[in-house]
Amino acid sequence: MSQVRPEEFESDAAALEKRLTPNDQLSTGLTFGVAQSLQEVIEAWKLVYSNYRRIGLINPNPFRLHLTPQAIGDDTVVITGQIRAETVSTLTCIRDTPAGLPLDHEYRHELDTLRHAGRRLTEIGLLADRRKQLNRTADSLFMLMHYSLDYTFRDGGTDAVIGVHPRHARFYSRAFGFEPCGPERTYAAVNNHPVVLLRLEREAIDRPGRVPRGLRYLKKHPVADSHYADRYRFDLDQITGSQIDQYLRA
Repeated sequence: MSQVRPEEFESDAAALEKRLTPNDQLSTGLTFGVAQSLQEVIEAWKLVYSNYRRIGLINPNPFRLHLTPQAIGDDTVVITGQIRAETVSTLTCIRDTPAGLPLDHEYRHELDTLRHAGRRLTEIGLLADRRKQLNRTADSLFMLMHYSLDYTFRDGGTDAVIGVHPRHARFYSRAFGFEPCGPERTYAAVNNHPVVLLRLEREAIDRPGRVPRGLRYLKKHPVADSHYADRYRFDLDQITGSQIDQYLRA
């Protein structure tokens, strides 16, 4: 679930590009990359817990973590924005597997329709930012989505799917080209808040005519392969007995 408000939260790709250094670091000192260790993943999902608790999306738990079982897998990537090695923003990409995606709970028919058509899906979710001022999070969300969409469309991936509050759908449509893919429903995983399924297909990047600013930036600035080389791959031996393991068992 996303907490952005499009009327307050627009990012301009050209202006953003000027503020980025070659290592994807903003002038604010916020550096983006892919989690490379179990501890970095835990810190990211602790941030999700804190963020979701603050806005009432989830109930408290003793582990102070929030994740989904489908996120535990070799094809999951946790994107982070860090300041001096401290994670301040995060987003998780979960590639489709036989275990399915978190959004299958509410949109199984719609996602199965895409699967049967031969589409290869990645769900983007678990978005969080520790900062409360929207004007400080705009660039961060843009870069998190940049990494997430780049990963989604690698290795034959065809579609990104997200579940957002209906009032936030317009932002994702305008900034990245997402389109509705299912009706508004209530989402049990976030205390029955409303949700709508959005989809972005790979073909949208190369369509003629005006392309949303986020896709223009993605096409011009693909993420280097080296960013993914050392990504954390959810080693089961490491996870066993960890906070993540205890959370899932509980």
